[in-house]
Amino acid sequence: MANGCNCFRKCSCLILMIVCIFTTNWGIVKAQCAPEEYSMNCIEKIREGFIYLKSYNIDSKKSTKNKVEYTAVFSKDVHYVLNICTGSTDTDDIILTIYNASKETVASTLAEVGISSELEYDCNKTGIYYLTFTFRNSKSSCGGCILSFKK
Repeated sequence: MANGCNCFRKCSCLILMIVCIFTTNWGIVKAQCAPEEYSMNCIEKIREGFIYLKSYNIDSKKSTKNKVEYTAVFSKDVHYVLNICTGSTDTDDIILTIYNASKETVASTLAEVGISSELEYDCNKTGIYYLTFTFRNSKSSCGGCILSFKK
């Protein structure tokens, strides 16, 4: 009978160790950045009459600099709206700045009153634009952004 109890204890310990390993790894996986998920959640913010164009992943850990940058081709006389979504209800201090081909700032979510989660831009010249996401005091430096437009 003593061997039966000893075997039971060993099995119980083994099961407990397996549960601890999976529980610990689960917490690590949950803490990772999921920008695709944030972008999908952001789609509900598209205004009526606007058309979804593209989504952008914002993950500073996949960048060698403290910014994430994309290029986009914008067309003249088109009204664009970009929405940033994060794991919280605010922007998590992620700042979006749009630069023209000459690297001049044409629009930004940073304002005197704070950082907006939405950026509207009326394009007055067709060309390549740079969408740059920077992180002021961001806790996770992770989010998603969607681009929609209306002619």
